[in-house]
Amino acid sequence: MSPPREGPTLGPTCRHIPAQGRPHTGSSLPPCPCSGKAPHRAQPAAMSPPQGRPHTGPGATSPRSPTPSPSNRLPRKLTRRHHSYGDALPPGGGKGGLCDPEAVGAPHHPVRAAAMKPILLQGHERSITQIKYNREGDLLFTVAKDPIVNVWYSVNGERLGTYNGHTGAVWCVDADWDTRHVLTGSADNSCRLWDCETGKQLALVKTSSAVRTCGFDFGGNIIMFSTDKQMGYQCFVSFFDLRDSSQIEKNEPYMKIPCSDSKITSAVWGPLGEFIIAGHESGELNQFSAKSGEQLSNIKEHTKQINDIQTSRDMTMFITASKDNTAKLFDCTTLEHLKTFRTERPVNSAALSPIFDHVVLGGGQEAMDVTTTSTRIGKFEARFFHLAFEEEFGRVKGHFGPINSVAFHPDGKSYSSGGEDGYVRIHYFDPQYFEFEFEA
Repeated sequence: MSPPREGPTLGPTCRHIPAQGRPHTGSSLPPCPCSGKAPHRAQPAAMSPPQGRPHTGPGATSPRSPTPSPSNRLPRKLTRRHHSYGDALPPGGGKGGLCDPEAVGAPHHPVRAAAMKPILLQGHERSITQIKYNREGDLLFTVAKDPIVNVWYSVNGERLGTYNGHTGAVWCVDADWDTRHVLTGSADNSCRLWDCETGKQLALVKTSSAVRTCGFDFGGNIIMFSTDKQMGYQCFVSFFDLRDSSQIEKNEPYMKIPCSDSKITSAVWGPLGEFIIAGHESGELNQFSAKSGEQLSNIKEHTKQINDIQTSRDMTMFITASKDNTAKLFDCTTLEHLKTFRTERPVNSAALSPIFDHVVLGGGQEAMDVTTTSTRIGKFEARFFHLAFEEEFGRVKGHFGPINSVAFHPDGKSYSSGGEDGYVRIHYFDPQYFEFEFEA
């Protein structure tokens, strides 16, 4: 038999290397298969004879013996070394096969970056009711079932300040176009206007019942809010012109629209402030003119209460979230039903990405049943759907209860969610999120 040939210098993970780490030079051990030119997977040291042939010596090999099959299982160390890269082994081999130290330690494909941790905002003692970015996205306003209205820097989660004055749960919040004023509606039967910079209360409008929704129009001069149908009082949508101070002082809106059939649970302004879109407890959607107050159109695509309505960046479409386990996309002007996104739990909030065809839904099991359900069964994740294909492609966990409100940052690089657990989480997307979309 010909004398054994010397193999290459072997890496620390090769199973064919002696304990001292030197190459094979004696005849007591077989030559390392890693010395071959073609890349292959390293084999375990204890390998059964191929096709049942007996060994002729302690380390003898036959030139006619087949090369080790690459389908055998990898050594334990090598498998663990590459487990974090997603692939068991880097394809392509390297200088000296997969036993080469450079091939083992540096796969040729890019290493997936670690997931970024969200920014956790802890500024409320009770459940979050709504979160909203201003137009630039540098500020994030949050309200909850406590009387506090918080404003945060969205870039790092630092709390800028609070707006103090409410005495009950705050249901809604909105900021005008240039973030000079903030509008809030509360269960203490009041709607309040604040100076965003100083936190000073500028106006107070008393109501007969809780204020459920509120918002500024496109120019920031007209405010709209709706009140609940409770304690014998009817549901109304009220419009105030902030340029006329007498309307606020006398508590006399220039227009008041009654809604006797079903109370309004969510409402937003349409494009250019010409009308509002209102979602009802019965699942209906209405358009009300902001000038005459007449009902422009009415549809019913949901079978249960509409919890949230949010418009797209260009205000041509809006998405609704409902207790019937669906979120639906509509045209703002015609109220034409475009898409449906289905889940297994009630949807409390939905938002549209300003840069991608993506939708994020937040919801989960009913809040009253949360204490009897684990987080895994309760479906407390934020769920991402493709806008056109209506298919779910991702989930983000984190909350310990139902998600009550979600919002995309205006630049589309992050989103925030507020839950029944009282926390607000700001999630910044990984760079791969944008690379994947632009490549696709």
